[in-house]
Amino acid sequence: MATGFGNSKPGLVRGPVQNNVGFARTKTFPFSVRSMQASAEFRIEMFNAFSTPQFGDSTTHQDSPVFGVIHSAAVAARIMQLAVKFSC
Repeated sequence: MATGFGNSKPGLVRGPVQNNVGFARTKTFPFSVRSMQASAEFRIEMFNAFSTPQFGDSTTHQDSPVFGVIHSAAVAARIMQLAVKFSC
């Protein structure tokens, strides 16, 4: 059930801004096995590369004693993943 502020329009209260920068880097290494051409691709990806805090929405229930207080983070801090792909 959505709570409103009297007869005001929806979207009147806004949450914190989300700033999230992603980064990816790949490097391909060609090689041959028994006169067959192949390659290996190494990839690193970072999500929220600068580890900027991403806060969740505040409490919007008007009757709550913690109205307007942010209690959580929306996403994890920095996430990194590595991948290797072999192609023949």
